[in-house]
Amino acid sequence: AVIRRLRLETLVSSLVVGLMTVAVVYAFLVLRLQPLQRLAGFSRRLASSAGAQWRGASGSQELDELAASLNHTSTTLERQLDALRQAELRTHGILNAAPDAIVGLDDQGRISLANPAVTSIFGWDEGQVVGQPLSTLLPTISADEVSRLTLQGLFMRVNGSHVARLETEARRRDGTLFPAEVSLSRMETDNGPHYACVVRDITEQRMGFELLNLYSRALECTSNGVVISDMSLPGGPLFYANPAFARITGYDVSEAIGRNCKFLQGQDLGQPDLQLLRDAISQGESATAVLRNYRKDGTLFFNELAISPVTSQDGAVRHYVGVITDVTERERSRLALSERSARLNAVFDLSPDGYLVFDREGMLAYCNRAFRQMVGWNADDLTSGMSLTEFDERLRGQCNPALQYPPLFTTAQNGGESFDTVDMLELVSPRATVLSRLARCNVGAQGESILYFRDVTHETEVDRMKSEFLTTAAHELRTPMVSVFGFTELLLNRPVPEDRAVDRKSTRLNCS
Repeated sequence: AVIRRLRLETLVSSLVVGLMTVAVVYAFLVLRLQPLQRLAGFSRRLASSAGAQWRGASGSQELDELAASLNHTSTTLERQLDALRQAELRTHGILNAAPDAIVGLDDQGRISLANPAVTSIFGWDEGQVVGQPLSTLLPTISADEVSRLTLQGLFMRVNGSHVARLETEARRRDGTLFPAEVSLSRMETDNGPHYACVVRDITEQRMGFELLNLYSRALECTSNGVVISDMSLPGGPLFYANPAFARITGYDVSEAIGRNCKFLQGQDLGQPDLQLLRDAISQGESATAVLRNYRKDGTLFFNELAISPVTSQDGAVRHYVGVITDVTERERSRLALSERSARLNAVFDLSPDGYLVFDREGMLAYCNRAFRQMVGWNADDLTSGMSLTEFDERLRGQCNPALQYPPLFTTAQNGGESFDTVDMLELVSPRATVLSRLARCNVGAQGESILYFRDVTHETEVDRMKSEFLTTAAHELRTPMVSVFGFTELLLNRPVPEDRAVDRKSTRLNCS
């Protein structure tokens, strides 16, 4: 029994000592592991408090090294999170500022995000399109079509994505269709493929292209030659010429490209209008000139060249547009008309008869020297301009007041078809003169009037002298003939004595 009790006491003592040892060891471990536990808690808080630093002392080199590592990790994580936030802000800024609509798609082809341009282009709010299929915006592209198009598109080895570009019709919220340029990209992720879609409204671009094509067609179809010079290159060579240029000049377009237009002048370089064009180009202004140019076969043609500058945004003249018009027939007609006018002017200036022309407004347009000499007028009185009414009144004042003056103004105002009037005017100043006036009014139904004056003073005087001579001669011859007729009648009708019959018979014979 004693031995049993001793064993029991020994066992109890061992248990007590073991428990006390365990308690002491546990207390020691707890005391030594508290810094480690605090470090563990600090490490767990790093995800939400990146950049925080461990400031406690552990009393252990290993724990101090672990704390330093955690501090470094916290600092690095803070920088990385800041970089991610900055990148996210930049990405959102780019997405928000992009003029094109950008939408993200999940693996089912549904819209997962959208930038503000979706509102301006499609009329949908950003939140309204999220969760909608892409066909809401692009009716021709379904989810299966998105996958097929991207897989058939260009593979980008840099990021392992597939990119497809196409033009299709897009639909606004109100159902309006418009042309769009679409770029689709496919990116493989752990959660399956995701897509990005960029949509650009090309309505204005297409309209601009169609308008440009229309302008190009108009240039191709015009009968005038059109050339464009590049003023940024030495000599201002041509880089465009339309087909009409080839028809007018005989040079192929390929023969003109790269050359200055002056090759059309040949050796005729002394033309005065060339300096006008040079001055306009040096000042960056428009100008029009008529030049003598030569075709490829050497034949002469007159070129009415109109040039106009095309400036860039900084105001510098980058190009000059020239329009070539073949005015050969017009210039020949003008030269012929000038020669004819010169001859007519010479004839009218040398003519002893007076000529005047009044335009459709009734203003004096031409008066020759012979008329001014007839009426004693100065050239200065006429160059200042004189109306038909003023001319009529002034000429009336020089005519014989005893005779009725036929007014021109009333005659010219009758209108209607062209008609002529012939009048005789007797001038008393500057000298006694008789003028024959022929007026042709409303010439060619254009309202113009032409007056022709001829000095008939000499002819009138000759007619007067002839009339006086005939009157005097008739009077002088009539006086002796009265006696002859009287005696003859007495001899024929009165009886006479027989002794005088012989005389009577002889008188009859003589009278017979």
